[in-house]
Amino acid sequence: MRAMMIATTLTSLFMGVSVLPLYRALDARRGSQAVMGAGGILSTEVTTDGFYKQLGFDPRQGPAPLGPLPEAPAWLRPLARDRLRLPADATIRDATLEDDAQIEAFCRHHERFKRLTCLDVGGPGVTARGMAQLAQVMPALASVEELHVNCPIPKGWLRRAPPVRSLFLWSEGKPGAYFHDGDLKEVGQMANLQVVHIDLYRFRDDDLPNLAASASLRRVIVKFTNITQQGFDLLSARLPAADIHAVSAPYHFAPIKPLANVAK
Repeated sequence: MRAMMIATTLTSLFMGVSVLPLYRALDARRGSQAVMGAGGILSTEVTTDGFYKQLGFDPRQGPAPLGPLPEAPAWLRPLARDRLRLPADATIRDATLEDDAQIEAFCRHHERFKRLTCLDVGGPGVTARGMAQLAQVMPALASVEELHVNCPIPKGWLRRAPPVRSLFLWSEGKPGAYFHDGDLKEVGQMANLQVVHIDLYRFRDDDLPNLAASASLRRVIVKFTNITQQGFDLLSARLPAADIHAVSAPYHFAPIKPLANVAK
């Protein structure tokens, strides 16, 4: 009996000292494994730093400090095979979701991505069902400061978005196909939004008052075919604290209002 108790104690010590840390290290990557396994793209860095540098304005605050991560003993790492090469969930700053399966995997594990600052959703595989599922978890994504959308936006979807500081609305591949009248109204109601970039949306001059309702916007970048100079003048007058840019090529800005005339 004494020998069995000693053996049990030693086994427990072994599990606590070695196997348990391995389990914790694997568990710390469970979200990354699910999303990347579905084909989603996760990164520990964001790719838009150059955009903000060219723009001359960056509203982002950055992620919370990264605490210590669970590590597995070196001699047990071969048991995990390639899973420990995945980025830990707590290190993920950028997520790109291009179909409903990737959205579903992300939504199951969204609470694990505590330092996520940039979320990019869109592509031919994203349907209204996937967007509805994502809308259910978006209010909990408090760390997200930058949101990219390149697919049809369901009515009311942007109102469920986290308090982002930058919003990118793309209509690549289908110019004008993703815009509806309520989009700019919802954008104008986003209380923390400071930068909005709208590419290939076919809105009109009379849609602009909805965008101009924003009290927080400081930079507006648009690429389009049917906004007139009169529309620009209206938007500039309604948003006196904002710089308004027309984009003629990627990251080439033609300011409608000089940066020097606007308080940062």
